[in-house]
Amino acid sequence: MQSVILFDVPTPLGFRVHTHVSYWGHILGKHPDMAERLNDVTDTLMNPDEVWHNPEDPELYEFYRVVRPRRYLRVIARNESGGGFLVNTYPANYIKARVKVWPT
Repeated sequence: MQSVILFDVPTPLGFRVHTHVSYWGHILGKHPDMAERLNDVTDTLMNPDEVWHNPEDPELYEFYRVVRPRRYLRVIARNESGGGFLVNTYPANYIKARVKVWPT
């Protein structure tokens, strides 16, 4: 069975992020409140307010967009060899203290 790509979008860091329909279903199983937020997820990847990097995992990036004061949409993506994929996404109350990589 072939996986159907749900989205494949560019990021300001120069790599693309994609996910499949089946993986989106997996995310919704853990975060059902994201069911109507697919456009917000892709917008956050393409036009984030901030991007942070986890120095313990050099391929992991966290994209943030302000939803309202002290409330963010966090989109976590992994970039392996120039191709990225969605790891997780959910609402967040804060930005994790990591290394800010965008904007610089």
